[in-house]
Amino acid sequence: MKLHDKTAVITGAGSGIGRALARGFAKEGACVTIADINSDQAESVAREIEGAGGNAVAIHADVSKKQDVRQLVEKTVERWGKIDVLVNNAAIVGAPPLNCLDIREETWERTLAVNLTGVLLCSQCAARKMIQQNTGGKIINISSISGQVYIGAAPNYHVSKAGIIMLTKAMAVEFAQYSIQVNAIGPGLIETPSTKPLLEIPGNREYATNTVPGKRIGRPYDIVGPALFLASRESDFVTGQTIFVDGGFLYFNPTVPVESYS
Repeated sequence: MKLHDKTAVITGAGSGIGRALARGFAKEGACVTIADINSDQAESVAREIEGAGGNAVAIHADVSKKQDVRQLVEKTVERWGKIDVLVNNAAIVGAPPLNCLDIREETWERTLAVNLTGVLLCSQCAARKMIQQNTGGKIINISSISGQVYIGAAPNYHVSKAGIIMLTKAMAVEFAQYSIQVNAIGPGLIETPSTKPLLEIPGNREYATNTVPGKRIGRPYDIVGPALFLASRESDFVTGQTIFVDGGFLYFNPTVPVESYS
């Protein structure tokens, strides 16, 4: 089991990619903290994992709030005794209108607070615990193809995901002396509850499918394998990298526009 005797905190783990990661990590032996702003969803995922014989605990957390983040890490250490892996997955898109001319300041600020500042706050707090433990650790940041190319929707989201890629590089350099590896995963279009409204716009599913060489939209489980690699000892000499899990989208047609939420 790749993560036997390891503990992992996964933010935004109440649904979508985060839920898949939590289940996948638990299956590989990790004790998992399910962190989410939606307590009911977090509890549901924890019950799923425990029902399958795994170890999980649900903790409510708004990653944009320093006090919530501090409590998240402290409660994790109280429950499991340590923290080995942090997956920064929590993210939002924001409310329409989502274009550079009309986007509301509060939408811009909230998106960056959750998607980017949340990554910094969680990483700072978790890294300090890892340093105290003197056992090294792994930090995995979930970015997006939207951090690499602009596909015509939600500049606030694109900017936050691009920021994650650079923050990953910065933390990788700074945390290397503590044997903490920091990497990112950039998913392509993955079918989750948050992307459902986008895919339900007439013609979008077919159009999006045709932008991927493999002619399919990603599934949450497609992110689990790369994340397990980055969370395990197998990636001890890998840091500062972003692995794009997009079915080849970026190398096939990187400038195809997608219908906006707005």
